[in-house]
Amino acid sequence: IARPFRVLLLDEPFSAVDVGSRVDLMELAERVTGEQDAATLFVTHDLSEAQGFGQRIAILDSGRILQLGDPEKVVAEPATVRVAELCGYDSFVDHDDDQVWALHADRFLLGAHPDRGLVFSGQVTSVRAAGVRFRCEMAAVSSERRDRTTGLRMHLDSPPEVGADCVVTAIRPPLVTRVT
Repeated sequence: IARPFRVLLLDEPFSAVDVGSRVDLMELAERVTGEQDAATLFVTHDLSEAQGFGQRIAILDSGRILQLGDPEKVVAEPATVRVAELCGYDSFVDHDDDQVWALHADRFLLGAHPDRGLVFSGQVTSVRAAGVRFRCEMAAVSSERRDRTTGLRMHLDSPPEVGADCVVTAIRPPLVTRVT
């Protein structure tokens, strides 16, 4: 970066960079913008990159800002189903006519832990390796909505067998509005 600047635009700057270099380059960009007392507009499709870099995050879809705020809060409390989808939530359970529970595959525990979230019981329909964890799918009913079967996707440390009956807990899922 050759001369003083007030705004730095980084458009997918680390998309083709290895993980180690990505961390170094993010630290360099943060240091340089801090030294210049400048703002950075960081465009990425990688949510973890955006969370690690920014003090505020905007979730955009089709050119519209759907939610803006603190990165941790936006991801933990998405306002709508669409924001939840863009933040990686991939299972949704009806709560009422206007709202659904948004479930994130990385936020499940084996067993019933009603003090930690929503409890589901059902049958495991698929299991496959996903790095050091296992991606499991399950046809389940929740302890709150026994009238409806839901397809769940979750990552677990130890895989149940396909066809096995299983109980899992979705850890503190946010309640989001159906309006998109």
